[in-house]
Amino acid sequence: MCVCERGTLYAWGWNSHRTLGHDWRECDDAWVPLPKLARLESVEKSKEDGKGLVVSQVSLGGWHAACVDRDGQCFAWGGNEYAQAGSQLNTDSGKIPDRDWAPVRSLVSPAKLVSLPAQVFMVSCGGMSSFALLRDGRVFEWGQTTEDDAPKVEPSLMKTDRHIVEIAAGSFHLLLRTRNGEVLSYGNGMYGQLGLGATASSDQPTVIETFGRVGVVKIAAGGWHSAAVTAGGLLFTWGRGEYGRLGHGDDCKDKVIPKVVDLGDDESNFIADVSLGGSHSCAVTIDGAVLSWGRTTLGRLGRVVTDPSPSCGFPGRVIFPPLPGGQRWKVTRVSCGGRHTLAVASPTAVPSTPA
Repeated sequence: MCVCERGTLYAWGWNSHRTLGHDWRECDDAWVPLPKLARLESVEKSKEDGKGLVVSQVSLGGWHAACVDRDGQCFAWGGNEYAQAGSQLNTDSGKIPDRDWAPVRSLVSPAKLVSLPAQVFMVSCGGMSSFALLRDGRVFEWGQTTEDDAPKVEPSLMKTDRHIVEIAAGSFHLLLRTRNGEVLSYGNGMYGQLGLGATASSDQPTVIETFGRVGVVKIAAGGWHSAAVTAGGLLFTWGRGEYGRLGHGDDCKDKVIPKVVDLGDDESNFIADVSLGGSHSCAVTIDGAVLSWGRTTLGRLGRVVTDPSPSCGFPGRVIFPPLPGGQRWKVTRVSCGGRHTLAVASPTAVPSTPA
């Protein structure tokens, strides 16, 4: 999915549980091969102009999705087996034709308003859960994060005395960043993805002591691993190490404590952004280059890895298609999916080399 500047949403790919948000009368395909406008409608919010919700941010989960509109309201749709798309009451699922690939008994469609006590800043979807960060710094959760807990049918306030400014959900865990650069983690920690020094789970947000004096400016959560970028451009990763997704070279062991990724002495490797997928990772440098590492199959790294192994723990630069006139692609944002990667880039002039 991608959100355009004017607030429209385009979606493509696997459409099980109608995760892509398309009206089933317009698109009822299991696979949507090209970006298609998702005319998100909601039964609770009248759109007289017929253009659907005006979206400011969107997040995809296992087979559900949630977005924030320009008014700060949260809407969710798609699979709802664990109430990850909100309360199962008052949905229109019974009006949708049943499909083998989308059991209608567990659907929310069209998008449904998720009732929250204040305006929403951002949403982040996990495998079977959803999280909303309100503009006042509070975080709410619904769905099921760990198998030990029953699904939360209604949004539940997370217990923390910190003012949160960013959230990032993995398959079954959540990272939270505070305004002063602290990082907290919550949920399943079976591979060390919580960064708390053990493989145990945590039933409430807990501060990761590693970042006590570092100052984190960006967090990311993958399927079973986590990452953080500091104000000084350092990248830390932790959690599941299989396939080299943590970026620690030949060391593919799980890490229960955040560890800095060694990118050498090249100052151009100052990290500005990071995104994690199911089993691979990507980072954007301050000059708009992309580094990738992790599982090599299906082209998800965007670069050729000569080693026949499916693992690559050494970050390497992605080479984008050439541009005419001495220009290059400068990436401003990257997003990793389960088995693919998207990048937002614009042409820019290649800086001249000092004499």
